[in-house]
Amino acid sequence: MKKLGLSTYENDNKPTDKKFAYIIDESIMVNREKLLLILGVSAEHPGHPLKHEDVTVVSMKSCGCFKGDDIKQEIEKSIEKNGAKPEYVISDQAHNLTNGISQSGLLHHIDISHAMGTCLKHAYGNEPDFVNFTTILGKVRLQYHLTDKAYLLPPNMR
Repeated sequence: MKKLGLSTYENDNKPTDKKFAYIIDESIMVNREKLLLILGVSAEHPGHPLKHEDVTVVSMKSCGCFKGDDIKQEIEKSIEKNGAKPEYVISDQAHNLTNGISQSGLLHHIDISHAMGTCLKHAYGNEPDFVNFTTILGKVRLQYHLTDKAYLLPPNMR
């Protein structure tokens, strides 16, 4: 997985802002391995939605499974490599990410899209209209799964 983005990874792996933050996610799965991705962004809001040029690749690691200790270790390696700690970390609420970030002692902010999705799931998850809607979406997803339009589908139906 590193090989696919090796040039970016090797040439663009240190946040340039003095105050920076990390975005951490288990990104994609190739065969049986996941990619743990640590991105660096300015800790100050840029005044616009993040663009590709606003983000630097800090770390990429592939593994079959990442536990909290593994996440903590990768955060510590990236801090040592950069020579500075991030102001805060943004991630979803995956238990392993939450655990690893907590162990690292860094301030953790939850990704707003995941937080809103969780709120909506709790509010509407059992509503008949919502269940029917997601069932229909699932069927449509299967229709396009192995077609030339499959790349447009989201990774899963949240």
